[in-house]
Amino acid sequence: MKESDRHIQAVSRALEVLTSFDRDIPLRLKELHARTGQARSGLIRVLGTLESHGFVRFDPATGAYELGSVVHRLGALLNERFSRIDQIVRPVLARLVSETSDTAFLSAVEGLRRVVLIAEESQEALRFTAREGQSRPLHLGASSKILLAWADPDTREKAMDLVEPENRDALSKDLAGIVAKGFAVSEGEITPYGFAISVPVRHRGSSRVDSISLAGVLSKLTPALIDSHVERLRREAAYLEKSLPSNSDGMDR
Repeated sequence: MKESDRHIQAVSRALEVLTSFDRDIPLRLKELHARTGQARSGLIRVLGTLESHGFVRFDPATGAYELGSVVHRLGALLNERFSRIDQIVRPVLARLVSETSDTAFLSAVEGLRRVVLIAEESQEALRFTAREGQSRPLHLGASSKILLAWADPDTREKAMDLVEPENRDALSKDLAGIVAKGFAVSEGEITPYGFAISVPVRHRGSSRVDSISLAGVLSKLTPALIDSHVERLRREAAYLEKSLPSNSDGMDR
């Protein structure tokens, strides 16, 4: 086993707790237990450690935990980097929403999960919702599968290990097809009655790949809509690939 594959379980559990917060909303112990699957006794100790170092804060009045000031301070260190990326990406997503009336978002790999970095939601009454910071497994949904299809071999192997053995062959064939076509489509895979269409965004000077996606209500999905959405997404992906900072700019995530 490589040294980089060796994990300190206590640290892994603490990080799992922190990443279970997907919005700035306090969570009770039972909610954190449901999201992490950790035993309550151990979870309390992890939370106590995180609280003592300022990563979470416990409110006795509500009995809930919220992210602490240390997380804010660390996040502030990245503000300049991500604000520059946001200034490039958000207008692109807003343009896609204006043209399609569907929700547009950019996603990236974090560990073995897909996280939404920047999102612009449709203004339609019935719409697909994608929150910034939202996290999903790497093998579910179009945006995730784009990331997994172009992931490095080590990440793909670890992600596949989390898939039920009887589903791995089908997923491998699905990923091969996505690479061949250059886009992915999912129908009701994560959100019932919702669809998503995604294409890769490659970073100059890096092997990293993000995914840019459009998502909406499944009842409107047609072959013609898939074609038009893919064309728009590829156009904007090409623009982002030229416009986003490269590794040489010291801005790659």
